[in-house]
Amino acid sequence: MNKKRRKNWIYNIAIVFFLGIMVFSLWNLVPLLMQEHADNETQKEMEQMVEKVEEETQIVTLDPDWEALQAANPQIIGWIYVPDTVINYPIVQGSDNDYYLDHSSLGEANTIGSIFLDANASADLSDFHSIIYGHSVLNSSAMLTQVAQFADADFFEAHPYLYILTPQQTYRCDILALTKTTSDSALYQTWFGDDAQRESYLQLIYSQALHSREVEDLQTQDSIVMLSTCDLDYGLDSEYRILLHARLVPWEGTITYEQ
Repeated sequence: MNKKRRKNWIYNIAIVFFLGIMVFSLWNLVPLLMQEHADNETQKEMEQMVEKVEEETQIVTLDPDWEALQAANPQIIGWIYVPDTVINYPIVQGSDNDYYLDHSSLGEANTIGSIFLDANASADLSDFHSIIYGHSVLNSSAMLTQVAQFADADFFEAHPYLYILTPQQTYRCDILALTKTTSDSALYQTWFGDDAQRESYLQLIYSQALHSREVEDLQTQDSIVMLSTCDLDYGLDSEYRILLHARLVPWEGTITYEQ
């Protein structure tokens, strides 16, 4: 009888333990799902101002209505599209690098945040080095999460370009390298005094690259953009980062993809 009671007691404890885990998981998952739903709704609203869909072919052309976008939020300064990922978002720029960590591109509170340009960068991306930040999200592909796909050598090789559109210019950006580092890395440098420092920085990118490609006529007069996001291999609160580096190249072509 005592042995049976002991087994029942252990069984009941196990049930309570696993129920506790389920409740804790749901407690954390439900808010994330709500935030992701809100982000999806924001994204749909933004896409209506950017995408032109050919009804017969379902081919989408990116053609931003900048007046409408900036009426929705004057801090929208561009749009980023990375082929074969869900990265197809407005780029915002705030007065600091904190606000858009937990606000949508429409300025609504949302822990998923936005994709945003460093507050100290030139809004037209004319600096030698501009940093664009965005979260990686657990159990989701939102924001810059899928930058991690470039850590796969085959994916990196098959995707040489990303696209950035601004009110002034469209860029087809040559992807130079994928690096993994920490938030205090010298790769976050944004001030450069002369060509020698710029050349040294380009060499630093390639020396630390997990994957890289040589591009024609890379020069210190070029403008470089760096996408920065958390490396989820180390958890959400670590200092580890995944960086994707690309050269801005003015482009007059049309950006299209299947819906």
